[in-house]
Amino acid sequence: MTGKKANLIFGTLLTGTIVTSFLQTSLTTALPQIMHELSLTALTAQWLTSAFSLAMAVMIPISAYLIKRFTTRQIFLSSMLLFTFGTLLCCGGSNFPIILIGRIFQAFGSGIILPLTQVVIMILYPVNKQGTVMGILELASGAAPVIAPTLTGILIEIWGWRSAFFISAVISFFIIILAIFSVESVSPVAKNHPDYFSLLLSTSGLSSILVGLSNITTRLFISLILLLIGIVLIIIFCKR
Repeated sequence: MTGKKANLIFGTLLTGTIVTSFLQTSLTTALPQIMHELSLTALTAQWLTSAFSLAMAVMIPISAYLIKRFTTRQIFLSSMLLFTFGTLLCCGGSNFPIILIGRIFQAFGSGIILPLTQVVIMILYPVNKQGTVMGILELASGAAPVIAPTLTGILIEIWGWRSAFFISAVISFFIIILAIFSVESVSPVAKNHPDYFSLLLSTSGLSSILVGLSNITTRLFISLILLLIGIVLIIIFCKR
């Protein structure tokens, strides 16, 4: 594969990574307006960010299996479609459950794209270039969540909180169109079966830890029990 083709594939995946990373933290700035418009308490509205983190924690371990089982093209397009669908739900949602479901779909898409991009870098580029390209990826994916609250705050002041989702959905749509014509399947595919017990351990453990941390200020006893369960499950998973 030529250098230009490799750069085009990486550029497309990088753009998808930036957009999906942007919405990880952008909603924090929008929570006050969402609470006011939908008449939500702070504890309830906080689940719009907690659920995203929880779904990401569930999806990232699964991504290792998906990357081996399906082609690069299939995974990236599916992830962007999930993310775009979730973003549209959030943009048009008129109640809390719809927006919450949209956030979960966003996290499902976002949780796959970053690991996929890292794997693609290892395949597309020689060893002497992987460090530079990986640095570009980490810089972009790390900077997006940092600047997201500020940019979202500007958008909210001008057009309201739904504009952040609308703009992200439009950008995601163009990324999907670009990916259809530019992204090729570069990773080998093997029809492996997932280790369901390990998946159950990692998913349950991470979920218990995240839910426990999210509610530790309001439900201390239950949160401590969840944290203990999560730590035990993760220890069993690591030993396995």
